[in-house]
Amino acid sequence: MSKCKLCGEPMPEGEEMFNIRAISKVASIIHYPECWDTMAYPTIADALCELLTCSEHECSTCADAKDATLKRKMTPKKGD
Repeated sequence: MSKCKLCGEPMPEGEEMFNIRAISKVASIIHYPECWDTMAYPTIADALCELLTCSEHECSTCADAKDATLKRKMTPKKGD
C-alpha cells in the first residue's frame, strides 16, 4: 500500500493516480512551487496550511495581475 504524497497517510490501491493528479492541479492553482518560498514551505501541504491560515496570501503572479487590472481601471480613457 502506498502513502499519500500530501498527508503521508496510507492510500488504498488504485487511488495513487487520482491523488497525484489532484495534488498537481492544486499546486498549479496556487502556483506552487514557482511563487513560494520553498525553504519556508517545503511541501504543498505546508503551502496549503499557510493559505488556510492566511486568507490574504497572494503569489506574485496573482498580485501582478490584480495590480495590472487595477491600473487599467484607474487610467482615464482618452476623451474622458
